[in-house]
Formats: sequence, C-alpha cells, structure tokens
Amino acid sequence: MADDFPIDVAQIVALFLESMFYGVYLVSFGMCMYTMLAKSRSQSRQRVLFLIVALLLFVFATLDVALLLRHCLDAFVWYHGQGGAVGEFSDISYWVNAMKTVNYVVQTSIADGMLIYRCYIVYRRSWLVVAPLCILWIAGIIVESFTCDIEFTLHTGAFLNAGQLTPFITSTLTITLVLNLIATSMIVYKIWSIDRRSRAIFASTGSKDNGALRRAIRIIVESGLMYSAGVIVFFVVYLAGNNSQYGVSDCVVQIIGISFNLIIIRIDQGKTVETTYAATGSMLSDQSPTSNKRFPQSRRPIVVNQTSITEVSTGNNVGTNHAIAMVSLKDSSSSQDEEWTSNSGSKGSAGKGYPEDL
Repeated sequence: MADDFPIDVAQIVALFLESMFYGVYLVSFGMCMYTMLAKSRSQSRQRVLFLIVALLLFVFATLDVALLLRHCLDAFVWYHGQGGAVGEFSDISYWVNAMKTVNYVVQTSIADGMLIYRCYIVYRRSWLVVAPLCILWIAGIIVESFTCDIEFTLHTGAFLNAGQLTPFITSTLTITLVLNLIATSMIVYKIWSIDRRSRAIFASTGSKDNGALRRAIRIIVESGLMYSAGVIVFFVVYLAGNNSQYGVSDCVVQIIGISFNLIIIRIDQGKTVETTYAATGSMLSDQSPTSNKRFPQSRRPIVVNQTSITEVSTGNNVGTNHAIAMVSLKDSSSSQDEEWTSNSGSKGSAGKGYPEDL
C-alpha cells in the first residue's frame, strides 16, 4: 500500500500539513503566552509549571517543523546519491530521520506526563491513585527509548514499518491510547461525582447552578479527543503500512501543543471553570443535602469539598488531554469558609476563594 503513496510525495504532503497546523499552533501559543504573562496575576507553582510546559511544547513543535524542512531540502536539493529523494528518505538512521522520532517521543511524553499530573491534582495529590498511570508512562518511555535506539543504529534502507521497529511503535501507540483513556475517564468521573453532590446542595439551598463543572467535563473530553483522535489515526495508517503515517505523526506533534494552549485561552475567555463553588467537605461527605444550616441563601459562590475547581489546561489531554485539559483542585482554608458563612452577603463576588492561578 505504501507504493500507492510514495515516500517522497508523502514527505512533501507532510511538510504542508504540519506547516498548516504549526500556523494554528503559533496563534494559540501567542494567545496562551499573553494570557499567562500579561493577564494572570498568579505567582503559583502551577502557573510556573504550565509556563515551562508551554515553552517546552513550543520548542519541540518548532524543532519538528524545522527538521522536516531540512529533510526535504536534503532529499530534493542537496542529495545526489543513489535512489534520489526516495533513497534519502529511506535512510532511517539518517540523523534528521532519527531526531524526528526523538522529537515525537519527547512531545508525547510531556503530554502524557501532564495528563497524569492533572489526574494527580484532581485526586487531591494521591500518589496511590496515579501509581498505575505512572507505571504505564514509564513503560512507554522505555519502549520509546528502544525505538529511538533502533533507528539510530539500524543503518539500512527502511521506513517506520521495518520489522525491527514495528513491535516497539505499536506498543508505544497502544500504551499512549490506554493511558489517555484511563486518565481522562478518571478525571471526568471525579468531576462528575463532585458535580452531582454540588447540584444536590444547590437544590437544597435554592441557589442557581451555572453548570461550570459540566462545562469542565466537556472541555476535558474535547481536548482529549483532539490528541487521542490524532494518535488513533496514526495507529490505523501505521498498521495499514501507508506512508501517510509521516504526515499524521507530524500533525500530532502540533496538536498536542494546540490542545494545551486552547484550554488556557478558554479560561481567559470565561468559557470554562473559573468559578469557585463553596461548601465544606463534611457537608458533602458526611451530611445529607437537605442539611443546609451552614449554607445561607445568597449569591456567594460555593466551594465543593473545600476546593477551588479551576480549568487550567488539556492536552493531552486531556484525553483528553491529552492532552490536555488541566483541572486543579486547590485546597481552600477553613478560615475562609467560616468567614463566608458568618458574613454572607458582606463581600462582593471578587472576595476570597476565587482562584488566581491558571
């Protein structure tokens, strides 16, 4: 089937497609940087972490386009050896070829790592919960390392479908998909369970639920689908032995960064969860929804489980992002809760409890 889509044609198409996605990525990256550096007032560690991750994704997304451009120039302009452009592209151990694989591995590893971090934060920093995901992530890195090592040392005319690479690449893609599906499902379930309890409290107090948590679930799923759909398409065309796998894998590198940036941008636009919900954890876990003596009817935002629920990223993805939605649960102090319950209506909506960090 690869003969129906020659490698030289596939690489030109890949350069065109990745350049398009890179243009979209640059726009989203610029808006993301403006949001985090110019608009955000937060100095939290999470914001610093997200900033570092965004910059790393930018570096590897840019490097991937530059490497593909260099490879096309080598094949069509500077290479005059046997086989022409096809012969150049089929040299799997050529440093540009091998570095593009390394670039893909690093980009996806960052995305999967951030997805695990989101799950860790959502489950209140429980290492026990994310331990299986960490094992999968480490296993994926080990398999990817073998893939890169084989590419650097193979020194034969071969493509990504070479028999030595197939077991490792298929294992890598399988681990990535499984990790995204499990982590995204865990995050969505946790937010859904909090939303279900918060709706009961809203109903008992007569407060209006603006559906922010349900929007969070939708954004997590959407950002996760971007990344997961790209990996699935890559998996399918790889198993089919079609050279379109090169273009798809290049686009996945850009999609990872786009998903991450879009979540942060949507925070700034107020289209995701930036609201703090207010109620004590004991009320949600130990008391019935009808017990509302600590919940005066007011327009005060409500805190679920004494946490601020803020949409901060994706993707990844969240499977999403994945990656790529980033939901953080930030502990809020009991003193703030006491102040809210004792002084209901005395402070405006900009009072304590609203998250300042991305």
